[in-house]
Amino acid sequence: MSARKKTKLCQASQWIAQISRPPLRFLGLSLAIFFLASASKADDLSHKLPTPDHPLKVKVVILTTFEIGADTGDTPGEFQYWVERRKMDTIIPLANAFHDIRTDGTGVIATVTGMATANAASSVMALGTDPRFDLSRAYWIVAGIAGINPSRGSLGSAVWADCVVDGDVAYEIDSREIPGSWSTGVIPWERTKPYEEPRANRHAAVILVRSGSGRFGGPGHPGYRLG
Repeated sequence: MSARKKTKLCQASQWIAQISRPPLRFLGLSLAIFFLASASKADDLSHKLPTPDHPLKVKVVILTTFEIGADTGDTPGEFQYWVERRKMDTIIPLANAFHDIRTDGTGVIATVTGMATANAASSVMALGTDPRFDLSRAYWIVAGIAGINPSRGSLGSAVWADCVVDGDVAYEIDSREIPGSWSTGVIPWERTKPYEEPRANRHAAVILVRSGSGRFGGPGHPGYRLG
């Protein structure tokens, strides 16, 4: 092969190599644009979040008590359909509460309070005392599942209650269906019969601080025990 043909082939190879891969300057520019866009998007999101100086004027507060897994995309509890169907994509972190706040940007917010009095009370207190939320004109909806007297409604009925009586966490079986030896249909949480004591919980600590002499002691004192 002549030297002239070799030169033409080398030039062609270099040209093909140049057009087959993007120039480094173009790649660097693309990356810069991507990171700037990401940062801008994050800044936009941060500007949408309420602050004590610019609180969110809340129209409706939706309280649910539990969620099975994630807020979206899996088996739903009480919270998931609110999030998915109202497009509550904005998350507002809420310290000292059971769950963060979600909003759809229209003044409607929702959260999971957690089950039982202690969780619900602390979650609502955290929300109510947070200066980022203006709740002065908000309506409150406590949306949860519950049992119903068969003479009052069927399975799947929607009920709007005027008031709620807190009976704490328990099961209740219709008195017409309980065993004859039972005096009540109310069963403690996670138990199988009335008045059954709670199961042992390795995460719970029982502190006994009263000694035989009537004085109180601390760790190391004979009257102090963790169970």
